[in-house]
Amino acid sequence: MRQAKLQLGVILTCVLLYNVPRFGEGYLATAPINGTGPGEPAGHVVQARYTWLGNNEMYRIIYYNILYAALMLAVPLVALSGLNVRLIRALTALRRKRAEMQARRRILFAFNY
Repeated sequence: MRQAKLQLGVILTCVLLYNVPRFGEGYLATAPINGTGPGEPAGHVVQARYTWLGNNEMYRIIYYNILYAALMLAVPLVALSGLNVRLIRALTALRRKRAEMQARRRILFAFNY
């Protein structure tokens, strides 16, 4: 249970750190609009705009292409491969242990008769 909580904490921390730069990419700005006819009041409209970080082409390439590919493709593939290796090792050890137990059983059976 403790290991699961630790893993969950690591994943949560990584997710938060990966998404923090997104908050600096843009902001909301109000822009004035004119009324459509005489006597209609003018108002404001809210527009989403990029900051210097959101407009930076190098940032977009690194964040949206390289980091995304690494974190969404490479990390899960490496983790899955590691888990498969552990599973294969456990199954091999189990097969070896089973063979030892069967050999002992044959020896004991032979000595009993």
